[in-house]
Amino acid sequence: MDSAHIIGNFKSLCELTAQMRELAAQGKWDELIPIEERLSKLVEKMKSEEADLDEPSRQIVVNLIRQSMEDDAEIRTQTKMRISELQKLMQSNRQKQLLSKAYG
Repeated sequence: MDSAHIIGNFKSLCELTAQMRELAAQGKWDELIPIEERLSKLVEKMKSEEADLDEPSRQIVVNLIRQSMEDDAEIRTQTKMRISELQKLMQSNRQKQLLSKAYG
């Protein structure tokens, strides 16, 4: 693969993780899923491609990977917060059910 193609793939990866980060921050979890699927397919495609980059191209790719990792870390933070919210909601609903059964 030539450098432009490889850099293009990493730019696409970075754009997808940025979209996912934005959707996670907005709480649009259902919209995030198809983008995550596209990202997974892109990563699988990229794994099968050989990369032979010169130093300037390698530096561009490293910077794109760093940005993608920062976005991924933020997505994880947002996901953990959402899981915590859902756990609290489930606990609250369970308590309501128990009270309803006890006091009808």
